[in-house]
Amino acid sequence: MCPDANPLSPFIVYPALEQSKNTQSLLNPIVFWKLPKWGTANVGCGEVSGIKACPEGDNKPKLLYKRCFRPECPVCYGSWANREASHGVERLEKGERVYYRVGKKTYRVRHIVFSPPQDEALKAMISMDGFKDLRSECVRVVKKAGIHGGCVIFHSHREKLIQGVSVWFYSPHFHILGYGYLMNAKDFFDLTGWVYKNKGVRKTVSGTVFYLLTHAGLGYVDDKRVFHSVTWFGSFGYSRLVIKSETRRVVYEECEVCGSNLHRYDVDYCKKSDYSDRKNWQDVGFYTHVERVRSFMLRDYKKHKVVFLKLSSDFG
Repeated sequence: MCPDANPLSPFIVYPALEQSKNTQSLLNPIVFWKLPKWGTANVGCGEVSGIKACPEGDNKPKLLYKRCFRPECPVCYGSWANREASHGVERLEKGERVYYRVGKKTYRVRHIVFSPPQDEALKAMISMDGFKDLRSECVRVVKKAGIHGGCVIFHSHREKLIQGVSVWFYSPHFHILGYGYLMNAKDFFDLTGWVYKNKGVRKTVSGTVFYLLTHAGLGYVDDKRVFHSVTWFGSFGYSRLVIKSETRRVVYEECEVCGSNLHRYDVDYCKKSDYSDRKNWQDVGFYTHVERVRSFMLRDYKKHKVVFLKLSSDFG
């Protein structure tokens, strides 16, 4: 669950900023970390922009909304997270197929949480260079644990209940969706000082990525967001799994009942539970949306060999 947005009271929304202000002032912080929906919505965000429906009346019409797709927006942050999740799942699924074609089985993607030593991590995340080093260290220890590739989503905060009140506090950790095996947790801690929690195979990868992004850490220098929320490493990194082609195509959606192409209707006002005035709607043509289509390939696969180790019994 994400905290309610309140741009006028950042220390109420993110009490960790107030709790850590002494540490921050000593270290002269450069990067400020916030959670999604902390900002203000643009004019029109969330307003109904039209309706998509079957011209034959065979399916229930659906409202269309105006979206800005900004993580800062308290109205549209979910749309941003959903779009980023679909992009991430696309890379995971198509990457699996690419490796399968060259005879390398990736097995199923797993979700693991890696937590660094907190004192050092809190100091590192204050500056841009510090956080870059921390994220690089995360990739290094994740590979040491046995995960050969996947994506990284950074969380700057954790949530806990204090006297029945939800409080978000600084507690940097990394969520990994990746492939490989895991060494023994105690041996891993003794070797690296990091702690991992194996959450295993997820029911829906897209749902997991979406949920993680709804409260991912957003780093800002002044008013500019300076870090990507999802990054890739190892066998799924940018230097290994590269985009071969990228195109855009116009998609016509079909009615689930009769198969007719859906139409878009321009209406000034519509109640979700009442479509009795449908005859007065203005038909503005077929409902379409633009879909991105990407294909992937391995770069210099023979030169950059990827080792896929057998899953160990403790991987869950």
